[in-house]
Amino acid sequence: MKNPLFKRLPYILKDEIAKYLIIFLFMAGSIGLISGFLVADGSMIKAYNDSFDKYNIEDGHFRLNDSLSKENKKALEKEGVTIYNLNYIEEKVESSSTIRLFKPRNKVNQVCIMEGKLPQSKNEIVIDRMYADNNNYQVGQTIKVGKKKLKITGLVALSDYSALFSKNSDLMFDSVKFGVGIVSDEGFESFKDAKIYYNYAWTYNKKVDNEVNASNDFLNVLVKNVSGIDDYIPQYANQAIHFTGDDMGGDEAMMTVLLYIIIGILAFVFAITTKNTIESEAPMIGTLRAMGYTKKEMLVQYMTLPILVSLGACIVGNILGYTYFKDVMAGMYYGSYSLPTYVTIWSGDAFIKTTIIPFIMMVLINYGILMKSLKLSPLKFMKRDIKKAKKNKKTLVLHRLGFFSQFRLSVILNNLSGYVTLFVGVLFAIILLMFGMDMHPVLDHYQDVVVNNMTAKYQYILNTPESIDTTAIEQAFQTIPQEFRDSFLSLIDDQYDEIIEKAIAYHSLYKIPNNLEPSLLKQVLLIRDSDKLDNFRVKNIESIQTLISISDADFYSQRVSQNILKDIENHTLILKENRHNEVDMWVSYMAFVFDLNFKSSYLFIRENDYIHRNMERLHFTGDLKEDMLFVEKTCQSYIEEKCM
Repeated sequence: MKNPLFKRLPYILKDEIAKYLIIFLFMAGSIGLISGFLVADGSMIKAYNDSFDKYNIEDGHFRLNDSLSKENKKALEKEGVTIYNLNYIEEKVESSSTIRLFKPRNKVNQVCIMEGKLPQSKNEIVIDRMYADNNNYQVGQTIKVGKKKLKITGLVALSDYSALFSKNSDLMFDSVKFGVGIVSDEGFESFKDAKIYYNYAWTYNKKVDNEVNASNDFLNVLVKNVSGIDDYIPQYANQAIHFTGDDMGGDEAMMTVLLYIIIGILAFVFAITTKNTIESEAPMIGTLRAMGYTKKEMLVQYMTLPILVSLGACIVGNILGYTYFKDVMAGMYYGSYSLPTYVTIWSGDAFIKTTIIPFIMMVLINYGILMKSLKLSPLKFMKRDIKKAKKNKKTLVLHRLGFFSQFRLSVILNNLSGYVTLFVGVLFAIILLMFGMDMHPVLDHYQDVVVNNMTAKYQYILNTPESIDTTAIEQAFQTIPQEFRDSFLSLIDDQYDEIIEKAIAYHSLYKIPNNLEPSLLKQVLLIRDSDKLDNFRVKNIESIQTLISISDADFYSQRVSQNILKDIENHTLILKENRHNEVDMWVSYMAFVFDLNFKSSYLFIRENDYIHRNMERLHFTGDLKEDMLFVEKTCQSYIEEKCM
């Protein structure tokens, strides 16, 4: 039997066009926005991941004080790597920013041309696209680099500078004050007065299973064959390469949850709108039910508009997502990072999250509410008695109250569903507001966490001056134990410079390499002991506020991690990654006693009572005090054993 109510759908749509249009626009806009984000995010991530092979990104780089000789290069490449020259210079750009200039790259860290072409003459330059956007530089414009005027012939993205970090130790990059660029070979040589940074990249000839181990092995080879190492950064630790990849995709979960919240609100609004239509057409529904129409037929009738509107919104939203919003979201990525060109890819995951799931949510929520509304008998529909009957228990309560209380409570109970809907709507609105209002405090908290977890508040780069006053050094030298002085005095000849340099390079490693030459090994051990003894001294004289970057309350509320206590019990050094809080860090300083190499070092600590004095500076209580007493007792016992 043909349902005559289908004929009323156009009239219902016409009468309620404003409501349906608003729901359609909100749903289509939300789906389009999130779909565009997920498509752009997936496409950008794929382009970023593909760039490692496409542009042959380095496996790491190192910087030397002088150029790498052919002999040393051959010695390094015998270890299964290929070395590439990536020397650069740095110049001021119109006194407002600094640009790092490279020669053309054809083999490693290749360039993606975003606009224009590579430089052909010495007076031409291509610059990073994001750096150009932030400083309003365009192709064809002439800029002053150092003392030279260069014409911008193109905008590029450098595969090893997707995030424009000038130094790997920086907490955040600044693409306004720092940029990178490419000049021709002739143009590079024309900067005669500029300081050349002797930078070299390497790639492994074969795929490695463990990048950390491979990097450490290459570092050992590098230290043995090359002197004057100024910087060493393997790829996995390079922020300029990996910061972008680590950040992309992090907002996917939040955006998806936001979409589902919006769809849930729209579904409830849609269901309430349809429910009101049912109430207004109750006599007609009751008549049709009495004539033999089933509840299922009624349900199909009133589910038609929600399904059509939702389906249309999903289709339009996806079209908008893959066209307009995708470009908008990609533009946001390009505004944050220096990424290469990308190709839009079909994302089945995005389709499920932004189309299938929202559509199912809309249908199920409407289905549930409409099923509840259509449960009444035909007689009740014809009498418009579609409100849920009150229980006698509630009626008895009303009679016990005063008139105004009865009236207020009666209004609430008779419109309970409306108040519940209002409550849910307000709750969702509050959640949406919290998404926005909490972002600033979250970012502030993240900033504090980053600062508090830093091993040091400041970083200094010390360069030896051409001439120094050695009086203070000589005085300090007299305080060094005789065993140390004799060893250092044996190395005053320049022929031992290489040994000293290698010893310094090894001094901070968790574990020194095996099979070191005896002369080198002795210097490594001496420097390692000296460094640790100075650490004990500093912990005893430096202010507590400087040593501990968090408040006293936060510090003393912590406990020593169980793995740290186990390391203390086993007399082993504590790895940085195993420390979970500031108390763990303090204990790790005490654990330095387990890595001393000379009896005089242990005697020095015992004579100065550094373990007890450093522990005594802090006022531990409760369980934390018990932990610290265990640490102190274990370290003291170990020292006494080594002093025998």
